[in-house]
Amino acid sequence: AFFQDKISKLRRKADDDIHIIILFCHSINQMDSTGVSTLIKLKELLQERDPPISLYIAQLKSQIIKVLEAGGIYEHIARQDFYRHLPEALIHAQHEYNIILHKQKVQAEQEIVDKDLELQEKHRASKPEKSRMHSFKTVRISESSNEIKERSSFEMADVVVQVNGEDVN
Repeated sequence: AFFQDKISKLRRKADDDIHIIILFCHSINQMDSTGVSTLIKLKELLQERDPPISLYIAQLKSQIIKVLEAGGIYEHIARQDFYRHLPEALIHAQHEYNIILHKQKVQAEQEIVDKDLELQEKHRASKPEKSRMHSFKTVRISESSNEIKERSSFEMADVVVQVNGEDVN
């Protein structure tokens, strides 16, 4: 209960900056089915949070690993979340954290783009239509040379072609 209470308090205090918890288990010499249940409940508690907190377990002794295996731990916590040595867990945690930061950056950038598009759409919707010509791409064809000159390029929904000031379409 002591361990579970400590983790529950940590979880309640956790802000969005806590993404990974590493249990450094080098000093655990004994464990029974209650300990296995506690780890499983801990994993479930951490997964309930949005975003979930990853749990890594490092440096368990072989007799403890046997108890965990007998208790069905791998049905609840993935094998890859167990590490023989703490530095391995730290390296993996750093890699996962870098991925989390990258996703947050991409999400923030996308939110900025979405907001910008929304503002542009509101701006367009609030502008009164001045004339039909402003909403089209206007193209002039010179009679002397068959070159095409663009005068404005708003939307390409239609093309208005003029020869010496008269509409050809």
